[in-house]
Amino acid sequence: MKRTLAKLLITLILTGGCKNDAPPRIFLCFVDYSLSASTFEEKNQERLLGRINRIWSKDMKITETLLVYPIHLLTETASTLFRCIKPVPPGDLTAQAAIAESLDQFQREVSEGIFGKTNISNEVRRGTNLYAVLRKIERKCNKSKTRVLIVSDMIHEFEDEQLNVIFSAENSPSPRDLANKKCQELGMFGKLVNAEVLILIPGTANGDINDELIRPHIITFWEELFTLAGASVQVEDL
Repeated sequence: MKRTLAKLLITLILTGGCKNDAPPRIFLCFVDYSLSASTFEEKNQERLLGRINRIWSKDMKITETLLVYPIHLLTETASTLFRCIKPVPPGDLTAQAAIAESLDQFQREVSEGIFGKTNISNEVRRGTNLYAVLRKIERKCNKSKTRVLIVSDMIHEFEDEQLNVIFSAENSPSPRDLANKKCQELGMFGKLVNAEVLILIPGTANGDINDELIRPHIITFWEELFTLAGASVQVEDL
């Protein structure tokens, strides 16, 4: 009986009390596997894993869900690389040990899911469909508050639209004007009001000569697009 009451008390504390009508939050992570992105170069794997571990240990509450998806040519139809619901810890003196064990298990499984054998072919990795990310976010944030982490250079390269080519052209459009046009085309105005988006752009110590001049336009474009869609958005280096 005492053990049951202790477990109930811990659950109430971790979930913020007994009145919680809102559904558990969903945490989405999108990782760019495109060959053109530097996601897995130098120390980027370590930094990415550190960010995800921080989400699990610091941001997520029990019963909240983490889903990790790949970004590549076929982002729209790609399934998850990893999914997990944060478990309820035991309500006794073993709680701290169980939490530590749960974190260790999470780190092993998420690392294997992202960096292990994914069977994503190089053919699929030759493109980058980023607009599909917005649609996947929309489907989740319609149900609950959604926190989103995107690790990508954010250069959409799908079919006949390549952002690096568009913003490298002599008479390239304004990033904000293009974002407004794209938001209309996608039907995304106000659709992501429940989403908080953090974009982390991976890089290397040498930089990238191909992105040097267009990076400011890329960042402005995505900041504007997500803002028009109703999300809060931040862009940082990985």
